[in-house]
Amino acid sequence: MTNTLVEERYAKIVDESNLGCANVSGFIVLLGGEKVLDLGCGNGSQVHRFARLVGKEGMACGLDTTEKMIERAKANYFLPNTDYLVGDIHSLPYEPGFFDVITSNCVINHSLNKRRVFEEIYRVIKQGGFFVIGDVMAVNKLPDSVVNNPQNIADCWGGAIPKKDYLDIVSEVGFTSIEVLSSRKYIKNGYGLESIILKGVKK
Repeated sequence: MTNTLVEERYAKIVDESNLGCANVSGFIVLLGGEKVLDLGCGNGSQVHRFARLVGKEGMACGLDTTEKMIERAKANYFLPNTDYLVGDIHSLPYEPGFFDVITSNCVINHSLNKRRVFEEIYRVIKQGGFFVIGDVMAVNKLPDSVVNNPQNIADCWGGAIPKKDYLDIVSEVGFTSIEVLSSRKYIKNGYGLESIILKGVKK
């Protein structure tokens, strides 16, 4: 996350169960014993679902920038194989190669340093692991007047970059087999945006 407006927005809607922009979970297949991380986990409902899928030999972790979200997750969606942390997607508090799968839903567009975020995702995914991420991208480069407005970033669109630039970052940090699983274009405040579900593999 990038600014206090983002944190304030999510703190105000802590009771919402789904704050994302896409149905990411429908594209994720988890096996028993795997470790999965949800970036921007919100109040933990998705992590709870993942924990049941990976079973007691696996682990489902959730990381969120908002303390109230993590408090709610621990209170409502705790299982013995769940772990919730307050943290920054630019500096993940996990060991290299710890996770089999990483997911997020409409989180990375908030970042002004997406390369750093994907470097961190790459670092903590094990060889052969993968990410499935839902995010918002711009059809064309957004003007500075939009990008430099913190409120637009907090509202899940001002930080969007063109799809080519986004995919180039993912490839350049080392991910392969990059695949657009779902795509939907729409207009926001007169600008073309695209909601995408993206998969990449660490080989």
